[in-house]
Formats: sequence, structure tokens, C-alpha cells
Amino acid sequence: MSFQPLDPDFEKRVRESFSRQGFMGFIGAEITDIRPGYCEIRVPYKRELSQQHGFFHAGIIGTLADNSGGYAAFPSSAFSANTYLHFRVILVRFCHFFKLYSASIVLKAPSRS
Repeated sequence: MSFQPLDPDFEKRVRESFSRQGFMGFIGAEITDIRPGYCEIRVPYKRELSQQHGFFHAGIIGTLADNSGGYAAFPSSAFSANTYLHFRVILVRFCHFFKLYSASIVLKAPSRS
């Protein structure tokens, strides 16, 4: 789905908002792609972000899902507190990787009435 952002400077505002999140800076997360209805965030692997078996902690995975989903919806919401975000994290099995990516897509933009 594609749509026109309500704010033509949405990318700048998203990046400014993201930079104010101390936790995202602390874990080394960065926005790797942002456009209306889509956001991708990456975090490099660090032992400090792992659980007891050395894999990314589920809290980090959930944090990325929350942030990428919120910022994907950011342009369509005009920064409304009424934006609804639903995400689900299902951890099927462990895997070794050096970077964690979270990509979110807006499935239904709000009506503009």
C-alpha cells in the first residue's frame, strides 16, 4: 500500500524523533530505510543485548518491532496519539546472526475524513 504522508518533511521528523530515543542509541539501532508506510531498523549484535544462550534477547526484538511499526505509521498519523499499532513476536527457534532487522509495513492507512 502506498499513500501520501500528511507531513512532507516526515522523514526528517521521524529521524529527529528516533534520535531522541536514548534506548535506541544505547543499543546501537539505526533506521536503514524510511518511506511512507514503511520503516526498517537495524541493530548490530552485541553480547550485552543477548540472553543467556548468546542470542538476541526477545526484549530487543520486541523493541525493534514496536519502533519500526510506529515509525512506519508516523507519516500517516500526523503524530496522532490515536494511532493504533499491533505487532506480534513469535520466537520459533534460535539462530545465529550478526545484525537484527525489523521491517514494518502499514497495511491500512487511516481515513482522512
